[in-house]
Amino acid sequence: MKQYLLLIAAITMANAAMAQITPAKTFQNLHVPDNPYTSSTIAYTEQTIGSDVEFTILNDELEPGRTITMRNVVIPDGDYDVYNRIVKVLGRHTRNDEIHDEDYAFTQTLFNNDDKLEFIVATINSEYNITQIEVVSEDGTVLATIPNPFTKAPSSAFLSVFELGENKYLTWNYEEYKYNTGDPVVCYKITNTSNSLTLQKMPASFAYPNPVSRNQMFTIQLENPVMESGSYVQITDLTGKIVSRHKIENQQNEVTVPVQYLASGQYIYSVVSNEKVQERGKVVVK
Repeated sequence: MKQYLLLIAAITMANAAMAQITPAKTFQNLHVPDNPYTSSTIAYTEQTIGSDVEFTILNDELEPGRTITMRNVVIPDGDYDVYNRIVKVLGRHTRNDEIHDEDYAFTQTLFNNDDKLEFIVATINSEYNITQIEVVSEDGTVLATIPNPFTKAPSSAFLSVFELGENKYLTWNYEEYKYNTGDPVVCYKITNTSNSLTLQKMPASFAYPNPVSRNQMFTIQLENPVMESGSYVQITDLTGKIVSRHKIENQQNEVTVPVQYLASGQYIYSVVSNEKVQERGKVVVK
């Protein structure tokens, strides 16, 4: 009798457990990113319909909620099937005490204070090069526009976000390799209030090629042309010792520096005008 009762109890518990299992749901394209720039975890599906991309936000039961359609963001490309003008943002978060980098199709709390999602959309010319990017709310409102900051338009934009203290910065990398420290990078400080969004371009210069071989020269491209006479580029080693100086002509926005006399290692270059450092960067001699 006791064994019979135990069997009945086991069957009852099994039936109760099975009753809690809901029918399986199948998704063709389900995303549940650990996105640090949304107010909560957002599960969504994404599909391309002609020239549009449709995002369907799912509720806690994985049922379809609101649908967001970004129109005219997919264009044909001569080398690829399509070119998606929605630029994903590389974000960083911590999981299990480890730092992870992931790409996010949209944000929610980075550029605006409302509940709407924001997308970054690129404008592409006939040569498939990016001329500008726009921060666009899910309702189509353009919150900010950033012209391409590079002299030569890259075919792709690689955007990432980093935080320093209370400040957040959006960076635009020139080259495909996001983590190559020798690539030009332009930073924008994100100032987000209840009424406005400002993306302030930070003063910057970049050197290329970087690293540079000892039998080469590297070029420093300046953020702004130098207007003051007596301006120069100063090269120092990591101890602060000055190893060379190179004059900058008036209205010059590029300076070429020879390195054949430098030992292999890291050096700091400083753009000095009116005896004040205007821009600074690092170059590696190999």
